[in-house]
Formats: sequence, structure tokens, C-alpha cells
Amino acid sequence: MSARLCVLVAALTYKRPADLRELLPKLLAQADSVDAECSVLIVDNDPDGGARDFVSKFVDSGVQYVHVRQPGIAAARNSALQLAQDFDLLVFIDDDFSFKLIAIITRLRSWAQSSPSSR
Repeated sequence: MSARLCVLVAALTYKRPADLRELLPKLLAQADSVDAECSVLIVDNDPDGGARDFVSKFVDSGVQYVHVRQPGIAAARNSALQLAQDFDLLVFIDDDFSFKLIAIITRLRSWAQSSPSSR
């Protein structure tokens, strides 16, 4: 893989503002630290759009927000899938999940470099 990966990290949230307040700054810091073009999408599955005000504070950081009124994780994921068409990789996480984005990118690069189809 010679070109930089274009990654969309979609964080799904449903009425957990404290978890989202903890996750989003950490997620942005990780997105800035990896060797990839990373974008962050918050998919708010709360019928009232409870995450909108908090996420709007991060618009200047490139965070995207989508409000999915239809209940259920499938609807939230499908919304992210539609917005991820121009990306090489879509990573789904929940708002209460802690992870290392760099580990995902590193493993993907390693796999691509060793894959016969990438040569």
C-alpha cells in the first residue's frame, strides 16, 4: 500500500453523553497520530438527537455528525455505510469502547503488504 489509507471511524452513540465526552477527544488525538487520512463520524441513534450539541463543538476538527432517528444498531450502521463509500476502510466503534486506532492501521498495512493480491 503506497498511498495513504483513507479511514472513516464511525462511533455509534445512544443516550450516553458521558461516554461520548470521554471518547471523542481521545479518538481525535488518535486519528491525528496515525499514518492515514482519518475522518470521524458520530452516528447518533437517540431519537432526540442528544449528542448533536456536544458534537457540534468538534466540527472545526472535522468531525461529522449524523442523526439516525430510526431505532436500532442496524439503521445506525447502514447510515455510516452509506457515508463511507469514498473510504478505504470503515471502523465501527461504540461510544463506550476504548481502542487503539494505530493498532488497526498497522495490522491492515501489514496484511496488505503480505497479501499476494497487493503486489
